[in-house]
Amino acid sequence: MSAVFHQVTNPIAGSLAWSSLVAAVPIVVLFVLLGGLSWRAERATGAALLAAIIIAAAGYGMNALTAINVAIYGAAFGVLAVLWVIVNAIWIYNTTVESGHFSVLRQVFLRIGDTNEVQVLIIAYCFGGLLEGLIGAGAPVAICAAMLVGIGFAPVKAAVAALIADSVPVAFGTLALPLVALSTTTGLPLSELGAMVGRQTPMLALLVPFVLLIVIGGPAALRAEWRVALVAGLAFAGMQFLASNFISVQLADVLASLTSAVALLGYLRLVGRSSWAPPSAAPGRPVASAPAAAVAPSGDHVHVETEGGRDIPFTGATVLQAFAPYLIIIFVFVAVQFEPLKGLLGKGVVVFSWPGLDLASSAGKTIATVYRFNWLPATGTLLFICGILTSLALGVGFSGALRSFSATLRQLGSAALTVMSIFALAYVANLSGQTTTLGLFLAGVGGTAFAFISPVIGWIGSALTGSDSSANVLFGNLQTAAAKQTGISPVLAAASNSSGGVVAKAISVQSLAVAAATVKLVGSEGAIFRRVVGWSLGLLVLMCLISMVESLPAISSWIVP
Repeated sequence: MSAVFHQVTNPIAGSLAWSSLVAAVPIVVLFVLLGGLSWRAERATGAALLAAIIIAAAGYGMNALTAINVAIYGAAFGVLAVLWVIVNAIWIYNTTVESGHFSVLRQVFLRIGDTNEVQVLIIAYCFGGLLEGLIGAGAPVAICAAMLVGIGFAPVKAAVAALIADSVPVAFGTLALPLVALSTTTGLPLSELGAMVGRQTPMLALLVPFVLLIVIGGPAALRAEWRVALVAGLAFAGMQFLASNFISVQLADVLASLTSAVALLGYLRLVGRSSWAPPSAAPGRPVASAPAAAVAPSGDHVHVETEGGRDIPFTGATVLQAFAPYLIIIFVFVAVQFEPLKGLLGKGVVVFSWPGLDLASSAGKTIATVYRFNWLPATGTLLFICGILTSLALGVGFSGALRSFSATLRQLGSAALTVMSIFALAYVANLSGQTTTLGLFLAGVGGTAFAFISPVIGWIGSALTGSDSSANVLFGNLQTAAAKQTGISPVLAAASNSSGGVVAKAISVQSLAVAAATVKLVGSEGAIFRRVVGWSLGLLVLMCLISMVESLPAISSWIVP
């Protein structure tokens, strides 16, 4: 029987400060290699993983074989939790392209919005928010980036826009899963945590449409389309606040994104900028358009250059068929929330203790190393079912669906290594105690200063793990304990952890790998990272200021639930 490994939070010279410097090395290695030296993501994450294993063994006293076993344990989680989701999300998109129906969908978006900026708000901000609210787990980035490329956006711009748009909705993503995890970890009521986050993230949600305008078209786009961004942002932010505080925490993103879409389309119709007529570009801001060889509108028909070549009539029926994959996704993910189906899916879960891992926290409590193989209710499996239904709805046939699935697997080869490596890195850092060391060091400030730092802790957790849920589980208790010591509200500190985590989602290596693989730029994750990191840090600073202001006694007395 292997010896029990006990975590130590200050193993380097008994100093939390020195230990934090050492614990930060894997993160620094990852960001420098990825963003500074433009290494491919799988190589950068591999190097950072190696650094984490060496530090776990040499600095934190974990047996080297145990550290490697922990890395394998983490990689196994990544396969089902993220990789299986990415595969099926992109498969669904590839199937719509294979069938030719994406060309119909492209025409819908080209006719609804008359500029690239409007289209990115409709697809990435509104539709992406809806997908995040229902699915999460990387699917919104994969689907929206693919859709943007499909209607003619440059791959890098499509990836950056999808990543930024999918930041703010993450706190309430997958029917508020991150907040459910935070409530379970801290013991704080879900309603209070949801209400508190709903008094933070809407302020960020209001700004994201303006950021998207700048990303897509620069200052000229901002000057020309600020009214459209204001309508979309106000509608999303307002409904996210109302839903999280007064309606349903779980449905906050769903209601906010639908409200934003309705408001945006209503405004465009009101000012005469939305019709079923083919769009004409505004001077200097051409609408996105696919290459002529891919699609050519002809009357009410869309000619799709498939292998055999065929005409798809542009009618209400074919438009509905083109939207069928996304309607199927919404239907399936809503249906499985009802108890009979939820109970049935729950039977497809295998739980076992990971062999060879005996770990204890610094307080001497056993750390559960359980592997939950939830093959049936997993998000990826539900998307696989949606993919099968999509193939039937679009008339692709078995051979077409299989061909599309095989092509998707080949497309995601390098991304698979990246996802497994980053999960392995996160688990080594977490279970060896490196992440806890960083969290404790940042929590070692008091009062209002801690409220300012609190979102940074969540940002680090989410950037490292690629998941706001994981960041909440990792640092939730640390935040509440530190809040009690510093005299601020535990609800505020825990909520700030989650709100800080959402703006790191765009720069997590998982998300970068998803975006790069989707737009077929595998190996260019560093370039995408450099385009996104500044916005992530800017939103983080704003979130830190929001948290600090909300901690002030005169403010917290009425704003904290």
